[in-house]
Amino acid sequence: MQNELLRAPIPEITPARVEDALVTHGSGIQIMLSSFIPIDASLQNNLDQIDAILKQARQIAPNTVLDLGVGLNPITQKLLPQCHSLIVVVEPVPSTIVQTKALLQNLRDLGLKDDSIFVVLVSRTRLEITVPNNRVQNELNVELAGVIMPAPELSYQATLRHEAILTHQPDSIPSRQYLKLAETLLHAKEIKA
Repeated sequence: MQNELLRAPIPEITPARVEDALVTHGSGIQIMLSSFIPIDASLQNNLDQIDAILKQARQIAPNTVLDLGVGLNPITQKLLPQCHSLIVVVEPVPSTIVQTKALLQNLRDLGLKDDSIFVVLVSRTRLEITVPNNRVQNELNVELAGVIMPAPELSYQATLRHEAILTHQPDSIPSRQYLKLAETLLHAKEIKA
């Protein structure tokens, strides 16, 4: 359905059509899935349609989350001005830290304010082979908004059950880390308001 929207003339991208393209996850959130068909990657060049879809999605759900992927491609650069907050995910490995430092500077150069950028450290490997959290903060010269530790078994089990980690094991360490991140983002939103 989202592919049809990406091919549609702008006037045909209505709230009803965008709502029809949403899939409800078991946790209750609505998601617009991207295509898994390789040839559909060319649809990412339909910037006007993407922009129109986002505007309609924000009317349906004021709290809209976009996964902008990696880098600052034309889509990301077009959508960034519409974002109230930006979560930058960094892994605690040297090459990613260098890339994230450059990305943060690029975002500032594009006019994003530091108080709208939240850096979250997500570790997917054993802690003993990663850069410590405080070193990541120092190298990026930012305070981390959140730290999510590795939980591969828990992630795998939640994925098998089509559940979020938070609903699969609400008392787990990663669940508490996600909740703490959510509280940080909500608090920042209240301060801005």
